[in-house]
Amino acid sequence: MIQVKDLVVQFENAHETITVLNGLNFEVPEGQALAVVGPSGSGKTTFLNVLGALLPATSGTVILGGSDLASMSEKQAAHFRNQEIGFIFQQHHLLPQLTVLENVLVPRLAGQWQESEEQTRLRATQLLERVRLSHRLNHRPGELSGGEKQRTAVARALINQPRVILADEPTGALDGETGAKVADLLLELQKEQGVTLVVVTHDLNLAERIGHVFDLNESQ
Repeated sequence: MIQVKDLVVQFENAHETITVLNGLNFEVPEGQALAVVGPSGSGKTTFLNVLGALLPATSGTVILGGSDLASMSEKQAAHFRNQEIGFIFQQHHLLPQLTVLENVLVPRLAGQWQESEEQTRLRATQLLERVRLSHRLNHRPGELSGGEKQRTAVARALINQPRVILADEPTGALDGETGAKVADLLLELQKEQGVTLVVVTHDLNLAERIGHVFDLNESQ
């Protein structure tokens, strides 16, 4: 599902060229869950942004589901993200003026969908039931706990039926018990739906639970 070959990411400033990722090689089979670990500054979030077609590589090849990200225009990359990738961030990024259900439906506004709005709304409702938020459909983020906000974000990431979910510290802003429950849910849904999951985390317990671990610090 994911193939990365000789990936280099560099940033320029007025004084120097900063290499964040240097010659990275990486593969994730379809349907597998994998944790990406490494110390602060090792490039974990940068790596995830490249995988998500949010940031171009300086050189190297990144292929997701047979599609070469480097060959895409900005418009094609945006469409690809909307159709193929679900994102979960450390901060939930829910829109405060929208209800829980409306927040889950936000990705539909950004792309062309084959199904009707009614069908998508039904699937959103079913996803929220699956993440145990059926009683919160019409609540706004300000009325939710931290764990409920992140569970809403998980449902939002799945609404477009992605082939890949990219999660950046999905439990990092939660206390230990709440974070463990969100991790349980995410891993359960990943197995149920057969999606490929890449989780950037500093939580070694979560990485151990995922099982497959890629250490950026040892791979460059």
